[in-house]
This record gives sequence, structure tokens and C-alpha cells, in this order.
Amino acid sequence: MNPVSVTYPASATGAQTPISIDWRIAPVNVGYAVIFNAGASGSVTVDHTYDNVNDPSVTPVWFSSSAITANTEGTITVPYQFVRITVGSLAGGTLTFKLNQATQIGTT
Repeated sequence: MNPVSVTYPASATGAQTPISIDWRIAPVNVGYAVIFNAGASGSVTVDHTYDNVNDPSVTPVWFSSSAITANTEGTITVPYQFVRITVGSLAGGTLTFKLNQATQIGTT
């Protein structure tokens, strides 16, 4: 997975577009950051699923973090297939969600 950076406007609400993680890379090691840009405030969750959201025969089951109300970073070390942001509220600015996955270079 290439690094991902998505900025959501203050008008964003609800579940946002899922972002895929390469769950086949072992060990899974993804860093993420939730950034409330200058003047922004609100509440969001980072959600994940083990399901393939692109398979129309599957209804994904999503698991959510606790509410995030300040700049936060963390790691994902479990082979989830997709993650997303769900915006409960956002005002006064934008929110940026960043993901960066480590890979094993030189392995087959």
C-alpha cells in the first residue's frame, strides 16, 4: 500500500470511503494519524473490517475505535482488509487521515 492522506471538509459526516490495507504483508505494520487541522474540532472514529467491501455478496462488519476528539496517532498490527473514518461531527476546519504501511523490501 502506498502512503495515503485524505482530507475531509467540515461538511463531511458519517462513514467515509474505505481504504484498503495489504493484509498479506507479514507482519502487518500500519501507522495512522488523525489530524484536526487549524481551527477544527469534532469527534470521529477509526473503523476497521476483516471483510472485503468490494465483494457485493458480503455485508461488511465494521468495528469502531473510541471517539477521537484530538490529534491522534496509532498502529494497526492486525490483518484488517479495510479501514475508514466515520465523522460524528466536524466544525471550524478540516480533518486529515493518514496511513503508511511498512513493507519488507527484498523478500519474495
